[in-house]
Amino acid sequence: SSVFKHKLAMDVPIFIGLDLSTQGLKAVAIEYSRSHVARVCASYAVSFDKDLPEYKTQGGVHFGPSARVTSPTIMFVHALELLFDNMLGDKDQQFPFHRVRAISVSGQQHGSVYFKKNSRILLQNAVYDKQTTPALKEILKDAFSYPSSPVWMDASTGPNCHAIESLAGGALSVAQISGSRAYERYTGPQIMKIAIEHPEVYMDTERIMLISAMLGSLLAGDYIADDVSDGSGMLLMDIQSNPPQWSQKMLSVIAPQLQEKLCPNPVYSFTVAGTISKFLAAKYGFTTSCRVISSTGDNPSSVCGLGLSEGDLAVSLGTSDTAFGLSNVATPRTLAHVYRSPMVEHGFLPLVCYANGSLSREKVKDMFGKREWSDFEAAVSLAAPGNNGLIGLFYLVPEIVPKVPKSINRPIFFSKEQQQFIQAGEVMDALLTESSYPTLCRAILESRACAIRHHTTQLGLSARRVILTGGGARSTAFAQILANVLQVSVYSQPIAGASSEAQHNSAAFGAALRALHGSCCADQGKLVSFDEISRDFLSSNVLVATPQKEFANTYHDLFDSYVEAEKALDQIIS
Repeated sequence: SSVFKHKLAMDVPIFIGLDLSTQGLKAVAIEYSRSHVARVCASYAVSFDKDLPEYKTQGGVHFGPSARVTSPTIMFVHALELLFDNMLGDKDQQFPFHRVRAISVSGQQHGSVYFKKNSRILLQNAVYDKQTTPALKEILKDAFSYPSSPVWMDASTGPNCHAIESLAGGALSVAQISGSRAYERYTGPQIMKIAIEHPEVYMDTERIMLISAMLGSLLAGDYIADDVSDGSGMLLMDIQSNPPQWSQKMLSVIAPQLQEKLCPNPVYSFTVAGTISKFLAAKYGFTTSCRVISSTGDNPSSVCGLGLSEGDLAVSLGTSDTAFGLSNVATPRTLAHVYRSPMVEHGFLPLVCYANGSLSREKVKDMFGKREWSDFEAAVSLAAPGNNGLIGLFYLVPEIVPKVPKSINRPIFFSKEQQQFIQAGEVMDALLTESSYPTLCRAILESRACAIRHHTTQLGLSARRVILTGGGARSTAFAQILANVLQVSVYSQPIAGASSEAQHNSAAFGAALRALHGSCCADQGKLVSFDEISRDFLSSNVLVATPQKEFANTYHDLFDSYVEAEKALDQIIS
């Protein structure tokens, strides 16, 4: 579906950003000519569940046994063609693919794709003829040795994580090498799991790459390299290396002959990976000189789309929630993550990720029957700020930080007054009735805000302001809670020419800016300042919420209670 559109300027170059998220594929197109225009001109979206029902996904994924979560790899191929078909088939105004100068990709991080031996030839030799050529999904239907891509929601690789940390000298050692300790969703443990459980599949695999690079490979008609920023979320890269390199220690720990199944080494995120494939040029009208800029992950791409500077804390509310900032130095810890920046050769991106994002909030919203988000927001306002000292912890799927290895199908409550968990009895029963709906709605937002403050502080990020993005950024209730808990102002980042729907799609917009940035770097033969490129598109930040002084003590006490609750979490989980 077309989300919004402007009348396109004549003959102004266009740059496209694609975002392959958990639940769908989006495109944002920007027009850019320094002397004429710099704005978002069009946006399109495909929903995996709604528009591709034949894959029978729930929220874009398949839930398997033992916390296995995957997506059909061929669905990503199908989604790309469907998206471009929709853009070409627009009755009001066909999208002018011939004006696209460059295109790039944002993809859900950590997820992996496994190309079967001899599949590269299929990509390289795909040629489009309107009368005889099948769809790309038919050409590539047998191209994947492991047809289901493990995605970031997967929590099935616990034993592999333990093995990796044991073999590599411990969790801190792994973090110091790669930027993070071994987490279940990371690409390295996923590769190890497949190599051990399906050795014949692993041996028949020609190339392993990230989901973001897979979509870029479809665009280029050839395998492209993983980029340094998304690549630093695989547990395979030396986080400090410049130019970027795989860690030989981590490769040797994870699987045999792994080096030959990866790209030679990751590349900078502004690298020209190739030009558009012959197939896509012939089918949709791209010029054969249209550049494909290296793909990256959705969180790094959001950094680009938000125009962050040091001291900014970005909070992205989506299927997962993330909080991240920029740094000139890497200080990896066993808590949270450090990635490489996509905008420079040697910068860093400390980040905290929470698995219980929008889907968990939706479960709370609909706990007593289907409701609208406006009902949820209204309910939050009915409960007192600070929730009378009640902390609610929601781990409806396994959580990353703090580490909760198994889902818990009901909220966990911690009483500030009693300094203990409420486990049973009349109070607990009352909290799970519809009369406590406002308390539950406020609790899930306040606990997330407290977690963000706690974990980003531990990671060394000190926020002077917060920039809110993602679908959940529409929540004025959460913006106010976040301002109160962190005691800083909360802003949104408007995008020139974008509708209200597109304002929150910073990952796809960031990918479009990266397409422009990479193309400018190639034209000038040097690294161009990303700020120089993005400033024409980013309006002044819009103030969304400021701290309410009258609740400062309330939230100070609530935060202390949250920290105590997290410390004592092991006893309630066990």
